[in-house]
Amino acid sequence: MDTEKELTSLDKFLLEVEKVIPIIDKLIPMILSLSMVLGFIILHKWYRRRLGAASTPEEKSRLIQFGVLLYSTYGFVFLLFFNGAVIYYVSDQNFLYDMAVALIVSWVVVLIGYYAWALYFYNINYGWTDDDWNRYEDARANNPVAAEGPPEKNPFAGESLGLPPGTIRGTIALTVLISGLSFVIAALSMSSSVPPNAVVVDNFEFFKKAFLMMIAFYFGTKSLEILQGSGSKTESAETSTSSASSPAAIPVTTPSQVATPRPSLPALPMHTEMPGDESGAVSPENMQSSFHVPGSKG
Repeated sequence: MDTEKELTSLDKFLLEVEKVIPIIDKLIPMILSLSMVLGFIILHKWYRRRLGAASTPEEKSRLIQFGVLLYSTYGFVFLLFFNGAVIYYVSDQNFLYDMAVALIVSWVVVLIGYYAWALYFYNINYGWTDDDWNRYEDARANNPVAAEGPPEKNPFAGESLGLPPGTIRGTIALTVLISGLSFVIAALSMSSSVPPNAVVVDNFEFFKKAFLMMIAFYFGTKSLEILQGSGSKTESAETSTSSASSPAAIPVTTPSQVATPRPSLPALPMHTEMPGDESGAVSPENMQSSFHVPGSKG
């Protein structure tokens, strides 16, 4: 009887635990999200302290670049956990399937945010931030001559969507990678039978081939650029070597181009006598002109 009572009490305890487990299971994603918020606050304070203690502009520039990478990575991870928690609450699927959906949703949100900022930054602000434009306006108001001129157009106007080279290719490659990873995570939560996973397997094969094509295209393009660069350098080096080894060209003058000196003729002195009368007036009758040529008489 005591054993039966103990078993009965143990069963009751297990039943109570089973009732609590779903609640704890639902609270775990929220606890993780709150932990990440607290971690972000601590990380932000640490980073601001390090940035304020920077002594040189080079160190400050490196910390700014590190901060951009740090905040971007942390923001994506936080967005992933937040979306995972929300989807896990509203969905009836298992955890892995919800994480796969959260990964795709988070990546789409990141792409929308990045392209909204990039299109505004390059196509509207021409590569300047709003602070740069405000500083330029203040400098022009104080000293119009010394103010540096703003950019007149988008520096990447000739590229796709006016963005830096490789942005679209990188976006496509990363999107294919994230999509393939999401399908792998979702497939781990499904059974191994083919009929239920037919759509997943088909889509996974598609993304796998697309990812391999992107890898081949990217590395093929880079290899072609490297080969073209090395080829142009080799041609320029050969040209400079041949021009340095060849003797200097000596100008050749034909006999017809040689100027023959002409003999100079003696100057012919000319004496003009203009006799006049006693009053000093000159008359045509009294005017005499004589030309003296060497070798002539008179």
